Amino acid sequence: MSFQIGDVVIVTFPAATQKCQLINKVGTIKHIKDKEAGEHIGVEFSEDVGGHDLSGHCQKPYGYYMRSSHLKKMEPLAVLLQKQWKKEWEPKLRKEITHDLVILVNEDDT
Repeated sequence: MSFQIGDVVIVTFPAATQKCQLINKVGTIKHIKDKEAGEHIGVEFSEDVGGHDLSGHCQKPYGYYMRSSHLKKMEPLAVLLQKQWKKEWEPKLRKEITHDLVILVNEDDT
């Protein structure tokens, strides 16, 4: 998977710093040392993880370099909501509207 600066990611590998576990922590990519190899992805977390400043790309101790295979890109909330709408809410709403229309049509026939 190709990561870019600004991507929001979640740590999927049981990595740890001296201060805390990183698995399931969410952060933002701030620096990529080797784009070709996909290694050394600099992630900034919203809390002190006992890390470093990602070579000047974030405040110490919020940054930590990770392997790309240990990260999963998270989709923006708007995309997730749209998928949820299409999958779950829209079909239910259509069913309810269709049901209500059938009742209205049947009532008009009487």
